[in-house]
Amino acid sequence: MHIRIATIASAALLATGLGLAGCNPNTTSSTGTTAPSAQAAAASASASATTVPSLVGLGLQTAQDTAQAAGFSNLTSHDASGDGRMQILDRNWKVCDQTPSAGDRADDDVKIDLGAVKLGEPCPNDAPPTTAAAPSPTPTTHAPVVHHTAPGNGSTSSGKSGSSGTSTSGGTATHHTESPVAPGDGATAQCNDGTLSYSQHHQGTCSHHGGVAVWYR
Repeated sequence: MHIRIATIASAALLATGLGLAGCNPNTTSSTGTTAPSAQAAAASASASATTVPSLVGLGLQTAQDTAQAAGFSNLTSHDASGDGRMQILDRNWKVCDQTPSAGDRADDDVKIDLGAVKLGEPCPNDAPPTTAAAPSPTPTTHAPVVHHTAPGNGSTSSGKSGSSGTSTSGGTATHHTESPVAPGDGATAQCNDGTLSYSQHHQGTCSHHGGVAVWYR
């Protein structure tokens, strides 16, 4: 009789233990899998995360407003140039970088840090502006000076505008348009028709020959 009562009591205790184990939401099976209640809790935490908006390129004040509208209120900012300047007037600064990055999933209490520089300043990670190479200067060409030649006759001749040249027998005479040179025979001027004047006064010189072309003295 005593043996039967002990057997019944042991069976009752075993059944009670199995019932408690079945009601434990954190029970892990022999295969190591998490109970469905833990998986549901993880899924719920993931669902509560929010996508971090893209704030780079916005004015600092606009970026803060955008982050707050997305549900993030724990915001801070720093001088991206490294000079340690305070962002006193947020509207005078622009965002160069952000942490966490845009598109990350985070809880709404995560701290978003914005690196900013003043408006008109380049961001540290901006590529330097490219400058077009200056075109090579076009070489300047000068028209060649043409010297007129005439058959030589072994004598020295003078032409208009004070040109003079020396010819050699059988060669050519080259006339240069340089400063007037007197013929050497006392002429004081050359008239427009090519004749020479020996007048000692300028007034009236070459009056019958079209006027003076060149004064020699």
